[in-house]
Amino acid sequence: MSARKPRPACDTGISADLGGGIVTGTGQFSGDMQQRYEIRMTVTQAGESRTGRVSAAWQGQCPAGRKVGDLVIDGGDTVNVLAD
Repeated sequence: MSARKPRPACDTGISADLGGGIVTGTGQFSGDMQQRYEIRMTVTQAGESRTGRVSAAWQGQCPAGRKVGDLVIDGGDTVNVLAD
């Protein structure tokens, strides 16, 4: 029998009763990162699991007023995922 690889975990330092506790995550990546990709993930915290998916595709050069790393969120807000 082979050893099972531990899942990444983070202790929030907050009681699970208050919405904290140990957070674990797993995920899968598919695609080529040049034209399109998809990330599927599951995060478990305080005994509850949530799943999500991010799909992206190359749409061409950045439009005026945007730069590499800008992520436009539903509602129109923009966050740069590459900024420190």
